[in-house]
Amino acid sequence: LVFYHAKKVGQPGVVTRIASGCTDEEEIEERKFQETIAIQMSPNFKLHTTPHFSNVLDSDGKASGKNYSFFNKPFGLLHWLEHSDEKLNDDDIVILIDPDQVLTRPITNDFTNPDENFLVGNAKPETMVKHGVPFAQKYGFGAMWTNLDLATITGDPDTPALKVTTKEANNRY
Repeated sequence: LVFYHAKKVGQPGVVTRIASGCTDEEEIEERKFQETIAIQMSPNFKLHTTPHFSNVLDSDGKASGKNYSFFNKPFGLLHWLEHSDEKLNDDDIVILIDPDQVLTRPITNDFTNPDENFLVGNAKPETMVKHGVPFAQKYGFGAMWTNLDLATITGDPDTPALKVTTKEANNRY
């Protein structure tokens, strides 16, 4: 889906799919798709596979037997940054999106058009991606995460996440 829409909107640069935790059979299928379809759409469409990162470790650093599949996204990105054949330059911009997202226009570093942005908060927002200025889309989950078992998720009964108010969560996360 991402490759199709990236081609359709003319997304510049390299688009890399990071697939984490595939079985051997799934990885073969992913590589086959990459070699027969994705690469035909654009030589800038890449695939990077990573190990499974969902295992939750206990306080001794051993597998607890629990899985948290959401670990695959940040640790898959870290694996790509550390192990990819793609070398990033200082001025490269990395955009992390989910594989089921649709691009309606190319993503660029320029967010100065107020008709194309929904900005949160009262501070004067940055509108250009540059060093030291991360950008993010407001996520539809809103403050719902404050209702989760944050002490268990973070492994810390005194996690600072418990001190975030619903208003702060809605405005900043």
